[in-house]
Amino acid sequence: MKCTTRWVLSTSTVCVAMLPQIAVANSDACASLVVQSTDRLEIVATTWVEAGADHDTNADLPAYCRVDRIIDAHLGAGDRPLGQKFDLRMPDNWNGRFYFQGGGGLDGRVRPAIGSGQPDGNTPALAEGYTVISTNAGHDYPDGSFGFDTEAREVWGYRAIEDVTLAGKSLVSAYFGEDPHHSYLVGCSNGGRQGMMASQRYPDLYDGIVAGAPVFRLSRSHIDTAWGLQNLTAIAPENDDGDPILARAYSDANLALLSDDILAACDGLDGLEDGLVSDVGQCDYDPARLQCNGDKNESCLSTDQVRVMQTIHSGSHDSAGHAWYVPWPFDPGIADEGWRRWRLGDSETKEPNAIKAGLSNNGIKHVFITPADGDFDIQNFDFDTDPLRMEASADFADAVSADLSAFRDRGGKILIYHGASDPATSAFDTARYYDKLTQESGGLAATTDFARLFLVPSMGHCRGGTGLDEFDALAAIVAWVEENDAPETLTASSTEMPSITWPLCPYPTTAFYDGSGNTNSAGSFSCT
Repeated sequence: MKCTTRWVLSTSTVCVAMLPQIAVANSDACASLVVQSTDRLEIVATTWVEAGADHDTNADLPAYCRVDRIIDAHLGAGDRPLGQKFDLRMPDNWNGRFYFQGGGGLDGRVRPAIGSGQPDGNTPALAEGYTVISTNAGHDYPDGSFGFDTEAREVWGYRAIEDVTLAGKSLVSAYFGEDPHHSYLVGCSNGGRQGMMASQRYPDLYDGIVAGAPVFRLSRSHIDTAWGLQNLTAIAPENDDGDPILARAYSDANLALLSDDILAACDGLDGLEDGLVSDVGQCDYDPARLQCNGDKNESCLSTDQVRVMQTIHSGSHDSAGHAWYVPWPFDPGIADEGWRRWRLGDSETKEPNAIKAGLSNNGIKHVFITPADGDFDIQNFDFDTDPLRMEASADFADAVSADLSAFRDRGGKILIYHGASDPATSAFDTARYYDKLTQESGGLAATTDFARLFLVPSMGHCRGGTGLDEFDALAAIVAWVEENDAPETLTASSTEMPSITWPLCPYPTTAFYDGSGNTNSAGSFSCT
């Protein structure tokens, strides 16, 4: 029996023999995949799903074979069950491509493998004929408590990418009787981090990667989250019991006022006042413009509100002024409900429900502090000492290497995008990484041959915001990989503004109005 596939699982390397090839995708062939189970690789279930409407996507999907599987099931620290679960779906109209659907947050669940992880407005990749795989990244604990187990941290951080990819490709080859001709990893947030991690650690796995809003420097961005929460909480009005209510630090009217003033200051920098700031890097905005001269009212910001807005946008630092993180863009998308959900929440109790408050508190105490500290409280984070407790997490969680030579030399392409008003992670951090990549890759021209970054005006974290957040990154990366058709622009649109299109330009260029033509058409702008 010929050994054709190598899987790296935990601490050992095993060579898995391929099953006899199956030429026809159907329910019988799907059921036969169960015999691929081994001592360490268990197929939990195989299911043939007939074509039709899918409740996960509200889209029509082709018939497909679904495989639920777990790699390396075991009990970890504290007798917590651990293992890399995945959902693999193989359509009967297979286009020959393999698609890894990136995760989100701290993972901890297997999301339906339909080909999400793309910007809004796109057909699920499964419906377009892609074989799609998703994973829990080694655990079922979205609260981060898997982090008490040292090995589980590494599996979540990077090892699951390789293990799940190789297992999935082996099943695809056995089922269809041929290997995928191209492989893609597409994800946003933690899925974007996984994409960057794959390009750095596993350059042979994927031909094309789409990394959206990548949280690639978590050992630092979580420090900045603590910085923001503490500063916002310090000025939050109190309830009758004297408890600060985070959601009240800024009203919706305050945020709308900021948004309008950012537009007034920076909208015209691209040659057109159209409600978008196309180059936030050139927007030298200071919220002191809105400071009240007298009593506080809804047409101005208090002294504390101005100071904290300046402080959180400047980025976190220690008492000596050493920066832990980069600044944040001032973008009119600050008025979008997504900014509130991430930064402030809407809880009227002393327990905040802002996404950052829960996600980072759990992440820091369980995953990013070494050793894990179950009693940690993010409101007590010490910016002089606690960052040192997080340094070890960079080894497994951060995807900061700018040496992509191995990925580049085998023909890999990576498309990165980031919303300018992202409240979860700063777009300036991603731009800073791209600048470093440019330096280490021989200059901008050499870098754009294989890696391009697109900053999206007024888009929030992965989607949403007050700008245009729908564009087809998957089609762009496929054309780049398979036809050498590099994306000179991405055309963005929005279901809320169907008559408008906007060009997304590869960083460091930005879109400027040509001076004539339809101002609502992407064709009237140039990237300069």
